[in-house]
Amino acid sequence: MTNERPREIKNGTMHRFLADPATPMEQRLRMLRHACAQDTPDVLAVLTWVLDGCTAQRANDLLEAKLHEVDEALAALKSSPLRTAHYLQQLDRQCFGPRALVVLSDGSITTCSVADPQVFASLACGTAVLIDAKNHVLLGRAPEMLAVGEEACFERDLGDGRIEATMGSDERRLVYRTANSLAEMIAQKRVEPGARVLVCPVRLIAFSPVPAIDRMTRYSFVSREAVPDVRLERDIGDPHPFVAETLAHVRTELTAPEVARRYGLRRSRMMLLVGVSGSGKTLHIQALQRELYELMAATTGLPIDQLPPRVVRLRSSDLLSKWFGESEQRIARAFDEIEALAAEPVPDARGLPRELPVLVVIEEADGLGRQRGSASSDVHDRVQTTLLQRLDTTTQKLRDRLVVFVFSTNVPQLMDAAFLRRAGGQTIRFGRLGRRSFSAVLDKCTARLPFAAGDGGEALVRETALERVTAWMFAPDAEAVVELHAVGSATPTRRHARDFLTGALVDRAVQEAAARAARNEAEGRNATGLDAQQLMTALWSQIQATVDQLRPENVADHVNLPDGVRIASVRRIPTPLPVQSLLERAG
Repeated sequence: MTNERPREIKNGTMHRFLADPATPMEQRLRMLRHACAQDTPDVLAVLTWVLDGCTAQRANDLLEAKLHEVDEALAALKSSPLRTAHYLQQLDRQCFGPRALVVLSDGSITTCSVADPQVFASLACGTAVLIDAKNHVLLGRAPEMLAVGEEACFERDLGDGRIEATMGSDERRLVYRTANSLAEMIAQKRVEPGARVLVCPVRLIAFSPVPAIDRMTRYSFVSREAVPDVRLERDIGDPHPFVAETLAHVRTELTAPEVARRYGLRRSRMMLLVGVSGSGKTLHIQALQRELYELMAATTGLPIDQLPPRVVRLRSSDLLSKWFGESEQRIARAFDEIEALAAEPVPDARGLPRELPVLVVIEEADGLGRQRGSASSDVHDRVQTTLLQRLDTTTQKLRDRLVVFVFSTNVPQLMDAAFLRRAGGQTIRFGRLGRRSFSAVLDKCTARLPFAAGDGGEALVRETALERVTAWMFAPDAEAVVELHAVGSATPTRRHARDFLTGALVDRAVQEAAARAARNEAEGRNATGLDAQQLMTALWSQIQATVDQLRPENVADHVNLPDGVRIASVRRIPTPLPVQSLLERAG
């Protein structure tokens, strides 16, 4: 080994050669060996540099090993079972470092280290977070979950992230922490005292407001259909007085109930509409519903479309079931809903509670009120027993409630006597049209239709046409259209066209005549508008169609018969009257 220093040591460039990986290893080792044999300041500086590098490398190796251990520990935590908690706040970094205060599912509070300090930026009070099974490390936010818990009534804001709320039947007062989202809504006055809020009584956190309860959702038999636009005076030719009487009863109960109590009147009222099909029962029920809503709107100061549903419709298909006992349960539930709806006050325009009537409509009541003891089955007997018990207006539940029951049937002879006695507190009979009622119905059905204008104007033409149609229909010498032979009688009875008149038949005839007039106007034929000839032709067509359907067993459904009379045979009388003959007879 020579004692001569290498040229690099002499020139002071050893640092560069030792650090350069392009320098051969043998040469670098030779330079270090020579350097170790020297004791000059330059050599000492190089050796110090080498030792410092070794120390730094060791530190880097230790740091990488520790970081690797941390990564492995975090990976083990994330792959192990996790728990959910709710974040409350961040602790002081200067004292504890990045730690979080959380509340566990059992209500206990603990502190957790935070795996990623940047996660604090996304956390707020009430945020669901994931922690390890030993409650040591907060790993991140939990996936969005639907908040569930119990409902409480928000009483007041304490102003520091807490609210006071009452809960339970005893209305005990508790103080809850508020989630940030709820605190913001309270600060913005979007949640007022008295509102319902979702809380966890264990964690003592209030999470969010609870949407207001739609009380009508619990009523399954309440009709939510729009109020029918049927006006008593506008749409019904000869209105029955029971509608006005019912409205007077309800108005008295709403404005002066003490008068009705002094006379011992029950608040609940029942009525049975009896008559042949097409005689106007359903139309009167719709008009009654409309008038009741008009009365409620005037009483509460609310428009009709803002009034809650107050009509219950009960149909046989909704109440009867093939399963044993289910029909009785449905009937009981329906009447429970009726009583609850009648007892529920409705706030008026000023927020004051008002009691409003409930209209219960049971059309085709013979489907429910069938005679007991029939050969069909004992199902109706059980149903009748439950139904009669709930229909008793002498019981306090119905007697003290403003409920109007309206039943309708075409065949009262098929109904049970006890049911008729209960439902028929007031029996309203609908029959076929006489001259005055026919004229009124015809007038209402054609009130908004165009008539062919004449010398006196459209109004005079319309009035003249209706008079001619009425005179023709009720002419004393009008020909009969059918001959009926009764059992046990040798003398047949004859029926005329006017004997078949109902409101529904007149309405169908007006529609037929209007369709013909509209077609003529669209095709540019004849004068525009209706006339007497079209109305008479349509009426005659509808009556002939009804006569063609007559059979001995269904005669009573189309014409009035004396009590106890049974028809043995029906003979139609050909009456092919030409239109000109109709007009001459009408004139």
